Parts: sequence; C-alpha cells; structure tokens
Amino acid sequence: MTMHPINERGTPSVRVQPLSQSELTELDRALSSRARHLRVQIREDLQRRHSATAEAMVEQVRRLEDESSVDVDVSLAGLEREIQELRDIAAARLRVMRGKFGVCLDCGRDIGQARLSAYPTAKRCIDCQRAHEKTRSA
Repeated sequence: MTMHPINERGTPSVRVQPLSQSELTELDRALSSRARHLRVQIREDLQRRHSATAEAMVEQVRRLEDESSVDVDVSLAGLEREIQELRDIAAARLRVMRGKFGVCLDCGRDIGQARLSAYPTAKRCIDCQRAHEKTRSA
C-alpha cells in the first residue's frame, strides 16, 4: 500500500509525474490552437455587434424589460467568457514557459493529471479550487 503525505485539509496529497517535454510541447500546441480559435470567435462576435446600427443598440439597452435586452446581456456574457478563457490560456502558456505548469498557485503542490487533462488551464489543485470557490461564493 502506497502512503501519500496528508495536506493541510486532511486529504492525501498525490504527487504526479512531471510532464515530459513532448507532452508540454503538445499541450502548448493545443492551448495555442484554442487561443487562435477563440480570437476568431471573438472577432466574429464583435463584427456582428458592429454590424447593428448604434441606434438599434441604444434602443435595446433602453428596453431593459424587453427580451431583446436579455439577448444582449447573454451575448455579452458569452463574449466575456471567451475573453476570460483567452486570458487563462495565456497564463497557462506562461506557466509552461516558466516551468510552473501543473503546480498549484495556492499550495505549491502538483495539480493532478486527470484535472490537467480535463482542464488544461487549471491553476489550482482540486482541493484549493474548491476552497477558492467556497470563499468566492460566500
């Protein structure tokens, strides 16, 4: 039976094998590809916005009770998510370049391989992410 050290939250701290150079290169390539896709998507979203006349947009904002204003709010939220994902990708690529990728920003332990596979821009281990979300929702 393998024993793992216990972290400050009382759960086992699992060390993962560092990513190989080829894995890091492939990850960087995937992040770069996703970033290019997001930039195109954001550009297209902004072009669609600008194709509407300024007058029509002002009218939509005035009618906050109207469904069309809800569409504008939802559309803006989607654009904000895309921009945030682009920022997360840039930060993950910077961590790759600095040799800090896969290390939790809060506790300094390795982020689990399964978490990195599912969420390559993860900056916290699952325990620290849960704690972070708990403090943000409070």
